[in-house]
This record gives sequence, C-alpha cells and structure tokens, in this order.
Amino acid sequence: MHCMRDSFSVNFFIMDKTTYAKLSAGNPNTRHSNIYIHTILTTIKKYNREVSFKEIEAETGIDIERTPGLLDLLSKNQRIITEGKTLRFIPLHKIESEEELLEILKKTNSEHGIPIQELLDRSNDIAPFIDGLVQKNQAIVLKDIDGSSTIFYNSLNIKNVDPEIIKLYEEVTIPEPQELAKRLTTAGLSMNSAQEKPVRKAMPIQKKKKYHRKIKITNTHLNNKELDI
Repeated sequence: MHCMRDSFSVNFFIMDKTTYAKLSAGNPNTRHSNIYIHTILTTIKKYNREVSFKEIEAETGIDIERTPGLLDLLSKNQRIITEGKTLRFIPLHKIESEEELLEILKKTNSEHGIPIQELLDRSNDIAPFIDGLVQKNQAIVLKDIDGSSTIFYNSLNIKNVDPEIIKLYEEVTIPEPQELAKRLTTAGLSMNSAQEKPVRKAMPIQKKKKYHRKIKITNTHLNNKELDI
C-alpha cells in the first residue's frame, strides 16, 4: 500500500495544476476517485487496445480492485470499456485515415468546427491527417488567443495566402499604447471613440399650489340671519 502512494505521488506532480484543481474541487469523498479516474484515462488512452489492471497498476501505482468503489466508477464512465480485468479507452472520433477525418469535418457544423485537442485525444497520431487536409485546402485551422486551435472544413476551397503577403503582415508593428495615444492626438483623434453625452439633470417636481377662492358679498343690505350663515 505504501508503494501505491509513492507511485501515485509521481503522477500527482506531473498532472497539470489546472486539471488537478478541478478534480480536487467538490465533495471530499470523491476527490481521490476523480484523480484516480483521470490518471487511469490518461494512461489507457495511449494504447489502442485493452489494458490490464496489472499494467495500469505498474504504470500508475493504482490498484483498481483494492480501491473501494473505483471499479464501479470506471464501469459507469462513457469513455471506458470494462471487460474482465481490462480497460479500453473510447475516443470521441474514430479516425484511422485522412479520408475519415475529412468525412467527420464535413458532417460537423462549420460554424463551430472541432477542437484540435479533441481530435488528439486518442492513441494514434492523426497530426499528419490534419496537415494533409490543410495542405490540400480541404481544411482550415484557426488558432485562438488562448493557444487552442480549431479545425474547420473548407467548403469554399479557400486557397492559402501567398507567403509574401504573410511576411508583409508579420512585419507590421503595432506601437505601444503611449505612442499610439500621441499619434492619435496628433491626428486630432482620441483613444475613446465614443464621446460622452451630456447628462440631463432631472428637474425637481414642483407641487401645485392650492388657490382659495375668495367670495365677496356685495349685497350688504342683507344681514347674517337672512343669508343663513
């Protein structure tokens, strides 16, 4: 048992900090189980075959049969096939050739594409398939500001940009914010595109004055008794 903790501690330090933080959150009773499952998934996805419990224990230090509730959780995981004392990883996409990748891209909503990381989540290396489709202008790969990449089907058969144009684009320098502010001021512009609109002050509500009607009695020859006042 001591050996299992020592072996598992190695996987703990190798694991990405963000991933470990997500797996460690929540109910304390399920924290260790989440980390175990993540470690096992990372291990078996490297093999395009069934992986025995002994192989998993030798590589991760996790004894599946002796860890309470772990085998039941693995059996319920949709990305794992449990058969006897073996586990097999199920990739999201079955891709064995460049043609199969192209067919998957055609069936995928072109507005969203497929994250590259999702395609690489498997044992065999499909990076050559991706490069092949891009070179043939059958696919486009876009890189986001966070470093992630997404592949799209090129239904319009858009050709690659000429290398000379790419070189000219990369040579364009963007000035520092302070220098940019000076240039805008020189050109009579401002960093703020929208001008502040004057705020109209709310006028206080004036209370209407009550006017009392004054009655002037002109018939002075009548006395109070006759007026019944």
